[in-house]
Amino acid sequence: MSRNWTIANIADQFHVLPSVVARDLDEDPDQLSLRCMELLSYAQVKGAFDEAKGDPKKLTAYNKKSVARVNRTTTRTLRERQFHRAHDDEDPATDCRYCQE
Repeated sequence: MSRNWTIANIADQFHVLPSVVARDLDEDPDQLSLRCMELLSYAQVKGAFDEAKGDPKKLTAYNKKSVARVNRTTTRTLRERQFHRAHDDEDPATDCRYCQE
């Protein structure tokens, strides 16, 4: 992804001038703006994924890799929740992330 394209997308997303974004990217070693863009993009695809309710035709406007990532994450989360519900709460499982919270 080119720097100019990245700057333009971040500027558009956060409604700031591209010069502000360029300065931010130069001054922030962690480049949090890029991380925020990834999270916002994921949230947008996740919303569309949930709204589609399994109809792949409703997801054709989205990147296939992004949809696959959301699908994997959603499936993994559902399995973890089922595993958590399956064992006794009085005997927390050491490999259950919900019991460890």
